[in-house]
Amino acid sequence: MKKSMYYDEKENNVIIIKRHFILLLIKMFRFVFLIFVAFFLYFVYIKYLSNLDWALDSFVHYGSFIVIFSLLNYAFIKLILNIIEYYHTLIIITNEQILIISCSLIMKDDIESIDAYRIMKIDAFSHWFWSNIIGYGNLIIEQQKDEVRTFHFVPNPYKIFGIIKDHKKKVFEWINNKVVYTQPLKSKKKRKSWSIIWWVVTKIKWIVWK
Repeated sequence: MKKSMYYDEKENNVIIIKRHFILLLIKMFRFVFLIFVAFFLYFVYIKYLSNLDWALDSFVHYGSFIVIFSLLNYAFIKLILNIIEYYHTLIIITNEQILIISCSLIMKDDIESIDAYRIMKIDAFSHWFWSNIIGYGNLIIEQQKDEVRTFHFVPNPYKIFGIIKDHKKKVFEWINNKVVYTQPLKSKKKRKSWSIIWWVVTKIKWIVWK
């Protein structure tokens, strides 16, 4: 698997996931489509609208220039923002939690944390032909209090599903072991405190009766 899609740092068991590269291709296809529309408008202007009357031709000339110029600028700016957002939208899986980072240049800068013990249900979906061939899908995480987070264009969602399940299992095993180990200590301290109280009571009785 490509490192740009899936990276496992074994030293601290951190998994960093970027969205599938097909999403970046879709954004680039939209950019190409906008460029095509701009050139098509320019062709229509040169072919059919350049021989109009002087007053109408001046209006059409400046109007066409503003529309085409704005469309080209929007296409390039949108492409740059989409590339930045693609490389800065990450899902980071650690042993205890899931971090969702979604950043762009100026529009948003979000960081969300999901604790592993709060995850109630995980679903992974990969529908249609191309999504199964290329290897991407959706990941749905249901938390406590019916909070649902859906992640689209996740590379190899079934593998990520298994990783999150394993981390959740380890967290619950750690919590159960902690409860098991702390319970005897609490009961032992409780018995010790009761023995001290009983010793004090017997001493008081002995002094009174004496």
